Amino acid sequence: IQDLTQIQQTYVQIIRKINLLIWKTDGKLLDTNAPRIYNLTPTNEVTNDNNTTAADTYQELKNDYAKLADVFTEYNKLLDSKKIAFFDNPTYEFSEITNANEANFFFVMSRVLTNKTKKDDFIKSVIKGTLTSVTNPISLSKKFNEIINNLENQYDKQLNKDEKIFTQVKKEKTYKDLTKNIKDKMYKKGKERKFNYTTIKNTSIISDQELQVKELYQQKNTGDKLFFIGKYKFD
Repeated sequence: IQDLTQIQQTYVQIIRKINLLIWKTDGKLLDTNAPRIYNLTPTNEVTNDNNTTAADTYQELKNDYAKLADVFTEYNKLLDSKKIAFFDNPTYEFSEITNANEANFFFVMSRVLTNKTKKDDFIKSVIKGTLTSVTNPISLSKKFNEIINNLENQYDKQLNKDEKIFTQVKKEKTYKDLTKNIKDKMYKKGKERKFNYTTIKNTSIISDQELQVKELYQQKNTGDKLFFIGKYKFD
């Protein structure tokens, strides 16, 4: 989970940086913590790879950025068509998954709870420090173990079924194109997108630009707590 969270945080930071460029803005924080803003204008030095055409480097950047969303959408549609990784999946044969939160818990925890060593470590980590603050710690521990063991039995059945489905999916050309041949669908790695810039302030938007740059480099979450773009750290 910690590794996944770190990847998620890095991924979101990259998206936030690209979002800033989409507003034709770049910038950095000076030693005084004041933002230095660069107003960008595109050039016509485009690459136009993968059968795409763009009039300038700004449109090319937007096109390449959109490819990421397109590939994600295509991959999700594939999983959806195979009834994989969705909480309303009709292939679920037990009652523990009735909403998205329970489905997410299954996706994350199924391989933990179906592995004896990992399951035991999970149980210990959850009840550690709790038993001393309850009236009947033995009863609590017993009840928690019963719940986890029940989930283990149910998750093991569902996990085996999902793995069989996914094994077949991975043999299909659509899946291979979205994994092994992903470079053919995305933009060329290392591509240069050349822009011109000026530090002359655009007084009509400078305050918004400065705020965006500050928030980008602040080591704390900003904005709506439910909106992932404002996340610097996922708890």
